[in-house]
Amino acid sequence: LGIINNEAARRAEAAGITVIMDKCTKIEHENL
Repeated sequence: LGIINNEAARRAEAAGITVIMDKCTKIEHENL
């Protein structure tokens, strides 16, 4: 999908937040 923001990911991880990039909730849900 190309949904990537490395700077935002770095900042989130530094704050202890789990980061998931390049995924779509709808697509992942359909794969369940």
